Amino acid sequence: MVRNAMRWLVLAGLGAGLVPAGFAGEVKADAAALARQTADSTLECLEIISSTARNSGAMYYADGIWHSPNQEKSWGTHTAPAAAAAGLWRSGLFDQAPEKKEQLRRWALDTFDRAIKDHRNPDGSFGDKLSPHTMFFLVELAPTYLRMEPVLDAARKEVWKDALVKGVEYMVATGNLFNEKTKRNWYANGNLELDETVLLYYVFKVTGEEKYREMFERQLAFTLSPDKPRWRNFGLHYDDEPGRPDGSDGKGYLAENISGHPGYDGDYTHFQSAMAAKLYVASGDPRILRLVNLFLNQIMQHVDRETWIFDATAGSRHSTAMPLTTPAFTVAALQGNRRLFLADLEVQTQMTFAHYKKAAKEGWIHPGMYRGLNEELVTLLESALQAAEKSPAPAP
Repeated sequence: MVRNAMRWLVLAGLGAGLVPAGFAGEVKADAAALARQTADSTLECLEIISSTARNSGAMYYADGIWHSPNQEKSWGTHTAPAAAAAGLWRSGLFDQAPEKKEQLRRWALDTFDRAIKDHRNPDGSFGDKLSPHTMFFLVELAPTYLRMEPVLDAARKEVWKDALVKGVEYMVATGNLFNEKTKRNWYANGNLELDETVLLYYVFKVTGEEKYREMFERQLAFTLSPDKPRWRNFGLHYDDEPGRPDGSDGKGYLAENISGHPGYDGDYTHFQSAMAAKLYVASGDPRILRLVNLFLNQIMQHVDRETWIFDATAGSRHSTAMPLTTPAFTVAALQGNRRLFLADLEVQTQMTFAHYKKAAKEGWIHPGMYRGLNEELVTLLESALQAAEKSPAPAP
């Protein structure tokens, strides 16, 4: 599984000096301009990590593979840059730059074609069956299918869709998703259960089949409130139970466990907030916006608003400190009507862009770096585009 999902960011040399000069607490949020800047920053990161000439040399792209020293262990999450490329391609922000748009198309198609060819097993699983490779790969493949669907030929659609369907069937057969025959479902940890919830929603959107919507609903309910007493202390916990339907006045998290004592883990709650934001942008489901608000509020009580460093020490799994890079901040500010966050949106997003660019240039090797390009930056992009209500983006 992805451990310490964003810990690589801490290596940036954190401090108040990273906040761009002249930025004040109250910043006018222009969603269209933010979308443009996010797209450009994400593309810059992809261009850097794809070429050893522009980074430390430890990361590069070749023949459909985004390489790193831990490629074999983390190949599933290493497809995330291609999913990010698909998000940039679909955004329409590079329609006037045909060479760049073609590069984005090739990254997206070639990466997933190669991964399916190299890692698919006869039983529908992907990679090492003792790891969550199948889920980590499918949760990147599914949104890429939807983003690239206009240019997928019939043969590629069939292969990609079959990979999704057979992969989910494998997860059901092994009990990683609810198995109707055994009436069992395995609860791994909050972040992984939320990942599976996101996956099932996307598979429903890809296939249009009602059974996947029903599986999504069942998995969402299981993620928030798993069967007792077997999964006691897992699921959604409140530090402050909300009174408002959108959860904006509450605090909560999905429990994480590594030593037999499920509880709050700041590092993974940060990641949970990103995945909830991704699901909300895809679905517009108010139940998911409630989770975005709960997770973000849980995090924000531990964020220094001068340095934008999140104190995630003494967690149930990890103890670390990290910059606040979650796209939940953007979703809450632009789509959740959280005016308090809107005032600081430019500062927070500029910090996020700076850290990703630094990570790319210096070659911080961690699955979270690759995965965050899609889960964080492209979610931020899609949220800004939705908030802009298709208003014209500023010229490059």
